[in-house]
Amino acid sequence: MAKAPNSKKATGGVSKSAAAKRKSAKTRAASKKANSDVALLLQLAASAPVLTFPQRKSQAKLYELVVLAKMLFEFKAKTGGTVVLQQPTAGTPNSFAGAPASADKAKYAWFQLSSAKPAHNAEAWVSVQFTGLSASLAARHLGVPPADLDASRHELDITLLRPDPNAPAPRLYPEYSDILAAVTVKHVAKLQKESIREALGFRREMGFLDRPGVGSDCKWLAPDVPCDPRSPLFLASSAPNFDGYAGQIDQFGIFPWYMKYP
Repeated sequence: MAKAPNSKKATGGVSKSAAAKRKSAKTRAASKKANSDVALLLQLAASAPVLTFPQRKSQAKLYELVVLAKMLFEFKAKTGGTVVLQQPTAGTPNSFAGAPASADKAKYAWFQLSSAKPAHNAEAWVSVQFTGLSASLAARHLGVPPADLDASRHELDITLLRPDPNAPAPRLYPEYSDILAAVTVKHVAKLQKESIREALGFRREMGFLDRPGVGSDCKWLAPDVPCDPRSPLFLASSAPNFDGYAGQIDQFGIFPWYMKYP
């Protein structure tokens, strides 16, 4: 009779119970106070009326929203612009996507960033999936869209998109060329190498590597991005150990961003 596989080997060196506990901690709802504090932070960043979440969010999701709030404050401070919370047209107010989602303005809330310079204008979203470069190349060279749409899309924790041109059909899944800036967020005790590899994967799906000194599509966040399109990608983490990557991955247009939480 064959032996059952070792539980640690089956989960890459982590026992099933430890893996389950880690997953539970990531998805478990945070305290009411933590939720109200982050809601207030977003409210201040967007000069919004009283903001409360329809459902309590996990610490991991709250950390994403804290990083988003920091970006909104940065936008106002560096551009002199305004940030306005836009509510879903048909959904529950203050509903932000908590899992891979579309940029559906009927279902989800988002933030409108406006300034005197139209080039700074943007839409800020959480958990939006975009159609990557590989899918675009496949469609261009093969003449047909890829059959597996799930494989063509990738979720970014925070995305700044070019303003929607209000086309007849809503922009549910933006193209990689629609991204002005993006953030992949890791609320962890220690940043693992796999997070660096994941960020490199996002970077490749967001465009081509280009020479330095070409500028940026989001200068108020990063003055120069060696990529085409020139959209900066940030790796935000509550763990301070970037293990020397800070002087390397920025060469690919990935910028480490340490932010303690709580």
